[in-house]
Formats: sequence, C-alpha cells, structure tokens
Amino acid sequence: MIKAIIFDLDGVLIDSEKLNAIAFEQAIDLLKIDLIDAKEYFYKNIAGKCNRQKFYSDFVNVNSRKFEKTYFDFLDKLYSCGIPQKAGVDELINFCLECKLKIAIASMTMNKERLMLKLKKANIDAKLFDLIVCADSVVKPKPAPDIYLKVCGELNLSPMDTLVIEDSNVGSLAAITAGCNTVIIKDVAVLDEDTILHTASYINAGSLADVISIIKKFNLINTDQLRRDFIKFEADHQLYDYKCCGELLWPYIRWIAFHYLNDHISNGTAHFKHHYGDLRKDFWLMDYHENYNLTADKYKSSEIFFINAPRRTFNGKYYSSDFDCIINALRQNYRLSIFEEPMYYWVDQIKYGHLMPCVNYDILVFLDQLENDAINLRDQYLNKNPDVYSKITKSVKSLLSLIESHFGIKYSDNYIRDFVMEWFYIKKNRKVIFNMLKKSKCKMLLMYYVPTHANLLFIKAANKLSVPTVELQHGIYSDYEPIFHQVYDRNRDYWHLPKHIILYGLRTINRQQLPQNIKLHVGGKLYLEQRSIELKNVKKNQKQILVVSQLDIKRPLCVFVEKLAKLLPDYTFIYKLHPLEEEDYYHNVFIGLNNVKLVKATEKDIYYYHVESALQIGVYSTGLLEGLYFHLPTFIIKTIEQSNRISNLVSNVHGVYFVQKPEDVVQIINQNGNIDVGNISGVWTKCSENSIMKIIDGILKQNQGEVY
Repeated sequence: MIKAIIFDLDGVLIDSEKLNAIAFEQAIDLLKIDLIDAKEYFYKNIAGKCNRQKFYSDFVNVNSRKFEKTYFDFLDKLYSCGIPQKAGVDELINFCLECKLKIAIASMTMNKERLMLKLKKANIDAKLFDLIVCADSVVKPKPAPDIYLKVCGELNLSPMDTLVIEDSNVGSLAAITAGCNTVIIKDVAVLDEDTILHTASYINAGSLADVISIIKKFNLINTDQLRRDFIKFEADHQLYDYKCCGELLWPYIRWIAFHYLNDHISNGTAHFKHHYGDLRKDFWLMDYHENYNLTADKYKSSEIFFINAPRRTFNGKYYSSDFDCIINALRQNYRLSIFEEPMYYWVDQIKYGHLMPCVNYDILVFLDQLENDAINLRDQYLNKNPDVYSKITKSVKSLLSLIESHFGIKYSDNYIRDFVMEWFYIKKNRKVIFNMLKKSKCKMLLMYYVPTHANLLFIKAANKLSVPTVELQHGIYSDYEPIFHQVYDRNRDYWHLPKHIILYGLRTINRQQLPQNIKLHVGGKLYLEQRSIELKNVKKNQKQILVVSQLDIKRPLCVFVEKLAKLLPDYTFIYKLHPLEEEDYYHNVFIGLNNVKLVKATEKDIYYYHVESALQIGVYSTGLLEGLYFHLPTFIIKTIEQSNRISNLVSNVHGVYFVQKPEDVVQIINQNGNIDVGNISGVWTKCSENSIMKIIDGILKQNQGEVY
C-alpha cells in the first residue's frame, strides 16, 4: 500500500530544467566556450544530474569556479521572474493531503536554502511537505539510492510503501535501487530505455494529475479493500437473485467478473492466460475425447462423482496429487467416477475448454462435449433467433452495468460475449447434468472447488437431489482468499458453494467470511507424510533458503530477495514459482546474483525443496504452511500487504517470524543459528486412510460427519 509520495524537484514539481538550459547556454556564450549546441548538450548530459562533472571532463580548460558563478548569476535572474509549476502539481498535492498520504521532496539541489527559494519562486508552499532532503544531506548523490533510503528512514516507512516520481535516468535508478515504486514523468532529460523503462513501475507521459489514478490502482490492488467492496456490493444489489432472461447468472460469472475488475484496476496482467489452448492439442487424450459421446448411462453405477481440477505438473502434464491418497482410499470402498475440470476460459481461439488433462487416474471423462453443445446452441440462436440472442446480451449487459457504474470500469466486448456464453451453457446443460446424477444414483459429489460452470451445475443438481457436496481443500482460505468463498451475508444459504469442506490442515482456513452452514472436517497431512517418505534420501543444505512465490507479489518479493541475497552471499536462494505463475516476468530480475536460482513450476515440486532447504521465506501461501510440516523456520514479510492473508493463521506458531526488512532475517539467523520449529501439531494433524473414510462415511450416512 502506498503511504507516501516522494517527489524529485526539478522537472517534476517545477518546470526548471528549461530555465537551467537557458542559463547554461548563456554562460557558454558569455565565456566563449566552443560548444555548438549548448541546449542539446545540456539535455543529454546534464539535465537530471546533480552536478556538471561531465561538462568539466569534456571541457578541461574551462574554469569551473568562474563558470559556476556565471551560470548561477544567469539562473538567479531567470528565477527572479518566477519558475513555472509542472502541470497537475496542485491537484496531486491536494489529493495526497485528502488521502492523508505523507509527501516529501528528495532533490539533488545543493542545499535546503536554494531549494526553498525554488519552491517560493514556483509558488509552492514548503510547509505542505512532511520532509525535504537535499544533496548536502547524503554522502552519495543519485543514482545511488542513499537519498531515497534516507527519506524512507526518516518517514519510518518501507521503500515498498512509497511512490517516487522522477524524470531522469539517475533519479529513477536511485529510486528503483532503493526499492521504491517508481513513476517516470517524461520531461526534457533523455531516458535510457534499457535500464529505466523496463524496471520502473509506471511510465507516465502525461501530467502529475495522472499519477492520482496510479496511486489509486496501487492502493486498491495492494490492499484487499477491493474484495471487501465487491462482496458488499453484490449483497447490496442482490446479484445472487438477479435473473438474466430467466437464469440466475451471477454465481457462474462472479469469479471472472471480479478478476477482470481486479486486473483492470491494478493495470496488471490478465488473470486468465489464453495460450494454454495450444498445449491442449498436444495430448493423446484428445483422440479419446473426440471419439467419445458423453452419456449418463456410462455412470449409472457410480456412487461418488469426483471433479478434479489439476494444477500441478508431472512429466510435463498437469495433475493434482495432494489428495491422491484419499482418492485411492475411496476407490477401495466406493464406485468412483472422475471428471476433469481444470480452470479454463471461454475464448473463441481455443476450441477445447479443458486445457490440462489429468494423467494419473484411469477413469477420465471430459466435459468438453457439454461446452460444444452450448456453443452449438448459441450459434443456433445467432442464426435463427437473433432477436432473442440480442435480448439475452442486453440482459447480461444490464447486470454488468451495475458493476461498471459502481467501480468505474468497462467490461470489454470479449468478456460480455463470454458471459453470454455462460447463459447458453446453463440453458443447454442443466438438465443433462441433473439427469446424469439422478440416473447414476450418486451418493456424493466430491471436488476441488473452482466455480466453473460445470462445477456449479453439478452442485445445483446435487442440491436438488439431496446429494452432499464435499470440497477437498487444496489451498489457504484466509479472510481475503479466494474470492469465490467470500460472502457478505454469512447466514444465507448459497447454493453454489459446497456444503462440506475437508480441510488440508488445521491452520489452512479462516471462517470469518465463510457461510455459517458450511461444515468443516479435518483431513490432515496424509499426502505430506507419503511425500516425506519418498524424499527421505534428499540431503538438506544448511545454506539453502527456499523462496515461496505467489502470483500477485512478484515485484516486492523480488526486491526483498535481491537485497537479502546480497546480505547473505554464502546462501543459495531457490526462488520457487507458483504453479500458475508465468516466468516471463523474471527475465530481467536477479541479474548478476549468482546465488539466486529461479525454479519453474514445471520442475521439481515444492516439497523436494522443503526437504532440501534450511529456511523458507514468503508472504502468503499454502507452501509456507507445508514447509512447517518439514520443520522449516519460516520468515513472512509483513511489510508486503498480502501477508495479512496468513498472519492470523500462523501468528502464534513457533518457528514463524514476521520480518520487515532483509536485515531482520540476517539478524535472526545470526542470533539463533539452527532454529528448531518444534511441535507442528497445532498446524498439521495425524491422518490415515481410515480417518478419511470415517469422514466420508459420516457425511454419506448423516450428511454431517465429524465437524471441526
């Protein structure tokens, strides 16, 4: 979260660089120095820098003392007529004051007296600023990070909680090196695109007023206020009861609608990646699907339907292994049918929606046929009933307009088509899935819960048939994550959510925003026990630190790890990417740091590195809790906003340390040596196939089971 704005002065708050160039040119002319285009030279070599050493190196015969006096005499005459403000100064400063953001100036102006003169001539009130730091307050000038580190220190803020506004190469490098979020306002200085434009948080060619939207985006995406606003908004507007041409569409589009909103406001990367569609074509299972006609008769003897949502990789293919033990136990006791329902997204260029086939189960059923049927129905409406299709589209737009007007966004035409497609999917396949469950006489619907339309239709059918719906938890459910489990009215019965959750661990869920009627059961660490046995021969490296990444904390985590890696050069850092994380972002990260190794999601699983490493660092992740099972001392970076998603789950767990800066980690390591995590019974509980079956049997017999 941005808590302070730090301004450079020249070229950012005041339009002084043009005056400086004029004074420089006048001094060159008066002293008859052989420089053909003095202004061009100034903008290329002097503008944005703290001194004119480059000039004196290029013109060694120039008397520097005489030139400085001449230059400042001309400059003072120009300043006496007033210094123009940069556009948007008053608007941005007023916004900061209204939002109670601290504001500071970090300028390479030689001293505070001269800086105050500049502010006065620009009609900017110096008293508005919480802090002003000049060149004479630091040993090393920009591009060294000293001046920004000094400002952050005196404001008592982490650099990650600040936003610096710069206009030059040296200033931007100083801010970026200090770890501050950095906005570049293009002024007169020539920017080095290779070193600046690819590392700054934002490049803004407009005015300072445009920075207001950037601050809003930072603070909305870096806090979880957007989630809370969204949940309250949908309750206030009764979106769960909103019908689009007769269909209750909201539960089907809620998750995607939120992520579009989230991505739009944050100006970040789209949550759904379309290129996985090409991977889908590579699997031999495609032939299996194309020659198979989905019918309910195939499953008439199934007692339990399991809908799998793979997100890990094995030999280049995706699968979910966390609950293999449970599935194997179920197979021995019940007739089980397994469906594959990974995360996907409606896009025209992907022919098949389910992108990542499960490879470790022998019963594989694709739901693609249902999607194809829905597409055919949509095409029929487009060709034969265009008026009805238009009416459906208008109804969907009406629903989305409520979100657009409240949050100030605009859903793209592609998204609107996707949401309309959901309507046809529901219309076409509701009865198909209902009849499938009814004919099979299914006794339980088991799933990794992801709110895709197939999952929701299965849940809807199960509810009508009084079939218990059970989720196998595969990640942390905190106050803020995931969005599809959060509700505003906890006393309402939400048909689209499973009625039971089998927990992965004792500390992996927070009930504060879960509906009251969801029953929780402790599943335990059966998979972790098996994995630890499989990895018993892996040797621990006492000088290896595991970094557990997440999708939405890339930059601040990288900044933290980069500094820590420099402080601990004898340690190797294994930077483990999240299974859904793209590696493209990291191409220009950790350059020159030989002790940081980036590990892709497709390489060895995180548990291998848990066993191999001596410590782990992260912000929030199931992987951090799993690391505690392997007795890894755990450092959680509390200065990164998302740490609040896990802090209340592990705040009193022995061996967990909340740190603010890299130096804290070094201090704890030096003070404690080999840290003993101790008893993990408060995080993980003993589990067996028998205990799992006891939970399943209890739910089947009484639709309750042993409740946690």
